[in-house]
Amino acid sequence: MTFTGETVELHGHRGARGLRPENTLPAFRHALALGVHAIEFDVGLTQDGVVVLNHDQALSAVTARDTEPATPGDPHYPYVGKALRALTLAQVRKVDAGTRHPTQDDDPFVLTQLPVPGTRIPTLAEVCALLSTVPDVRLAVELKTDPSWPDTEVTRFTAAVAEVLQAFGLSARSRLLAFDWRVLVEARRYIPDAGRVALIERVTAVPGTPWSA
Repeated sequence: MTFTGETVELHGHRGARGLRPENTLPAFRHALALGVHAIEFDVGLTQDGVVVLNHDQALSAVTARDTEPATPGDPHYPYVGKALRALTLAQVRKVDAGTRHPTQDDDPFVLTQLPVPGTRIPTLAEVCALLSTVPDVRLAVELKTDPSWPDTEVTRFTAAVAEVLQAFGLSARSRLLAFDWRVLVEARRYIPDAGRVALIERVTAVPGTPWSA
């Protein structure tokens, strides 16, 4: 939630993380039903170049469970724990992202998050198709990269995100967020009408850090 003067803005973090499985279509639908002004979510890029939603660069056992291989005898199976960049969309689609599996007894979302078993990780295009039907709701899109990524991959990822947002006419309603500021440099080139937000935390703010490009 943010305050601007006397105006209160409600932001849905990862959709409605406390109430529905994070970064999923059920979470976004619930957030919209609550009347949020903006929805924040995280994106990554699959091996075959599709932008999908996921908080981390790898599939987490907390938010995902394997179901079956995309093809019989797939040597990459199981998929949970592997980087999105190493998996195809078909492989990512086999993961069930509808139930939280906490690793700690005090996980705050276990008591409030309604499981939606069978929920799949959505593509950015699917999310944009939903959000484009709701006027005025803004998008805060965090691109997950780090300094180990080659510049060419950062460019490819940012361009792919820009292409989807532009295809749905959502550029002006979007902000691109990143801890890796190379994303923001590329965003200025590929999607100049979108906002850009530089994220920092303790590990990325030290002098001479590669995070700041």
